[in-house]
Amino acid sequence: MNWFIFEYHFAFYYVTKQFTESNMTKYDSRGLRTSSCFGGRRPDANTPVRHIHEEQMSFFLAGDGTGRYYCYQLGEKYFMTLLNNEERTCVYSAGWTPSTLFLSWIAMALHHVGIRWQNAIEAVDELVDSEKEVVFHKKKSFDLDQRAKDQTIGQLQTYFWALEAYKLFEDSLTKTVEAWEHFKRGSLHRVNDSRNDGDYDVSVELIELSIERLRSKIDWVCQKSKQVAQLREGLRFAAQISDTSVGIS
Repeated sequence: MNWFIFEYHFAFYYVTKQFTESNMTKYDSRGLRTSSCFGGRRPDANTPVRHIHEEQMSFFLAGDGTGRYYCYQLGEKYFMTLLNNEERTCVYSAGWTPSTLFLSWIAMALHHVGIRWQNAIEAVDELVDSEKEVVFHKKKSFDLDQRAKDQTIGQLQTYFWALEAYKLFEDSLTKTVEAWEHFKRGSLHRVNDSRNDGDYDVSVELIELSIERLRSKIDWVCQKSKQVAQLREGLRFAAQISDTSVGIS
């Protein structure tokens, strides 16, 4: 008997669209995944905020070489509530071979992962843009009272958090792309059983397209990270000038 086992894993982040209180947010009781309030400023327990959660999706394909095989998809549900609960449907066709099923599920999962990444990146972009609006449009000059200084410190904290988030996203996205390249070099040819080359080629093409989109997200994250670093340095310099002006006066 020619037993075979293949597995594939995705790690990414989920940013909620809903604003909920921290004491109403669901966390991973297993302690395997990390969750946090979104934005770097920890509010009190009764203030509704968005949250960011670590998420993983896994696929397993196993068979005995005689036509009997099993394909499993595992996904996270620890953060699910009535507000953000969602159903996931995996496609299946009776004419599919194990390789077609496995790769089709991965292709569908990459579409889901891409949406998750896009939402997470846009959430950080919006956070940075809102702070930029405060600094460069709403505030014509730096007030020298304590409240203005506190606001500046809060903005610096947000920029620091955004830089860390972008770096985390870049690392995780890079690992996702590299994982596919490693799987393609070492295992993809073993998955192909040559019984349904048409569907196999289509699935691989869809996966490659999704991976290319993830590469573009890496480029965007790197670009935004440089912009935020410049904003942070500019704000820090402006705050130092304000402190110097107070000392001179």
